[in-house]
Order: sequence, then structure tokens, then C-alpha cells
Amino acid sequence: MLNHSNRIVWDHETKESYYKLMIHCPINCLVKYTDDSVPSIRAIIFEGLAKKNVDDDILGEILNRHKNDTAQFIRGSTDVLFTETVSGYMQLILKLKANNKTFNTTGYFESRLENLRSSLQKTIRIYIPGEYHGMVTKDDLLLIDSLTCTLQGYRIISFNLISDTKTFSTNNIFTQEIKEFIKTMISGDRIYIDEIRVEFPDKTIGIIGCKFLRIQ
Repeated sequence: MLNHSNRIVWDHETKESYYKLMIHCPINCLVKYTDDSVPSIRAIIFEGLAKKNVDDDILGEILNRHKNDTAQFIRGSTDVLFTETVSGYMQLILKLKANNKTFNTTGYFESRLENLRSSLQKTIRIYIPGEYHGMVTKDDLLLIDSLTCTLQGYRIISFNLISDTKTFSTNNIFTQEIKEFIKTMISGDRIYIDEIRVEFPDKTIGIIGCKFLRIQ
């Protein structure tokens, strides 16, 4: 949410944090989050409680507290976004719970976490030491000489490093020019690593997904 006002971007780290929270946090503590100052937090924790199949009396009490909660938040994927009110979303979740077997499945979040981790083990991504939730320090970036993949047998050949003011194309080398530019960046500045060309284990060449970073 540092990058997007009142919207949670569901990158894999955020999903893992959320699933683990819903698995391990006691119900009474989760209920407190439904009164958080951030509208989207109130909404997604309520949704999580419903998917944990929490007693309807507890959900009804939460909804009653927020029946006039017209604060708005944004949900959805990168391409399709919806503006919701907290009270409207909570009512929608209760309707879905009444008609959707997903909300009554034991171990729902455990299953989602397992599927996420399994998927990540098969996904080709670049590894940035020290990066978390898209944030990285300049010091960590300056320690990088070249990029590596999260999967063995895949070799990065080249990439573009793009900022708001400059673009660098490199054969997988953090050149001195790139490092000197990184030194000038300040907290909040953005970097895109794009056009990442990778040699696969079978020696074919392909392009993998870009990486967005923000200086911490």
C-alpha cells in the first residue's frame, strides 16, 4: 500500500503474509483488524473470517458495527479494478458465504498457501537480494553485479533497467554507469527491470516477466 493508496496489491509475498495471518492468528485478534483505520484492511479481514467459516453471529456483529461504513477502497487485479465501500463489501461477502462452498471448506487458507508455494517453485523469476514486497535499499542494489534466476538451469542473458528518467540496456551486468545512477536515487524512486532475456536449460531463449522495485 506504500505504492497504491488504499489498495492492496496481491503480489506473492503479500498473499503469503495474508494466508499465514489467517492460518495462525486467533479469531479474537482477527476480529480486531475489522476495526482497523484502513478500509481495505477492514474488508479483507472480514472476508478472511468468512472463509474461515467463523460463526455467523460474530460476522453479523461485525457487519452491524460497520453498517454505515461507507469508506471506499479499491480491489481487483491490475487490469480490472473496482471501488467498493466497506459495508457493501461485507454484505457481498455474507451473500457469497451463504451460496458458495468455498467459504465452508476446512483448511482453505492452508490449501491456498500450499498452492502458492508450489507455483512459485515452478515460476522463473529474478532474484534480488534484500528485496521484499518490491522494496530494496540502494546498498543492496549496489552489491549486485549481475542478475540470477530463482530456478537452477536458467541463465539471464540481458535486460533493460528503466527509471523515471533513464533507461539502460545491459548484457546482464550492473555496469559502473548503472551503479553510479543508483547512487543518485532517493527513497521512493522506482526502477523497472524489463525485457529480461533468459536462456532455458534446453538452450532456447525466452523473455520472463518484468520486475518492479522501489528504493526504500
